[in-house]
Amino acid sequence: DGTHVHIASGHYTNGQETFPLMLTRPGIQLLGTNRADTILNASGSTNRVISALGVKGDARIEGLSLTGGNLAPYIGNRLGGGVYVEASQLSLANCNITNNTVPTSQYQYQASGAGLYGVNSTILLTNCLVRDNYAYQEQTSSSARGAGVASLNCLMTMVHCAVVQNRIYPAWAA
Repeated sequence: DGTHVHIASGHYTNGQETFPLMLTRPGIQLLGTNRADTILNASGSTNRVISALGVKGDARIEGLSLTGGNLAPYIGNRLGGGVYVEASQLSLANCNITNNTVPTSQYQYQASGAGLYGVNSTILLTNCLVRDNYAYQEQTSSSARGAGVASLNCLMTMVHCAVVQNRIYPAWAA
C-alpha cells in the first residue's frame, strides 16, 4: 500500500491521540520531523505507543521519540511497552524509545521488552536510542526480561544504536 504519514514537530499525547497507534498496512511509514521535536507520548493511556501487526515491504518508523507506554495490568499481553512488532518486516531509524514500562500482574506472568518487543518478525534499527525502559516483576512466580529489547523468533539487526540504562525491578528478578 505504501502509505506515508508525515508527522509535524510536536508533542502528541493521550487525549490528542488514541494509543496504541496501530500499523497494519503493508509499506506504512510514520515519518517524524526529528526525534528531538516529534514526540509520541502514551503516558496516561495505560497502553503501548505503537503496535505493528503484519506490516511488510518498506514499513518504517523514522524521526520519532516513542515514550510513556505503560501496559495496564488487565490489558492484553505484557510485551513491548514502547513498540510491539508481530509478523512484520519493519525498520526504525533515528528514533528514541524511552521511558516505557511493562509490569507483570496476577493475570499475566511474563513482562518483556519494555522498550521494544518483536515476535516472528524482521526488524532493523538504525541510529536508535533505547533507554530508561522498565520491566517490573510484581511477584516471585512471574518473570521480567529484556527491559530494553526482547524478541522471539526474530531477525533483529541494530546499526549504530545504543541500548542503555534499561532496568528490571526488583533487582532479584534480573
